Amino acid sequence: MTSLQNLLWHARQTVQVIWQLHKYAVAFFLALLQPKAVLAARLLAAESQLTVCKHRIQQKKDSRPRFTTAFRILWVVLSKCLVCWQGCI
Repeated sequence: MTSLQNLLWHARQTVQVIWQLHKYAVAFFLALLQPKAVLAARLLAAESQLTVCKHRIQQKKDSRPRFTTAFRILWVVLSKCLVCWQGCI
């Protein structure tokens, strides 16, 4: 019975990762259709959120963020596709 539960748990995790990767891909293709001004505004918003998160971690108000498997896979793919991927962090 335990092996069946493990199999179902791994299958569920795999489906969740695939779903998150799908959402990243859709967001990327939708971003390709947006004007540069909109993308610049979104980037500014994301960078400001990142700054706030970094500050809260440094002040010990929040624990370190936990990244999902799909997020890690996204950065592995980006590191292979982009020459200057480290500048994106």
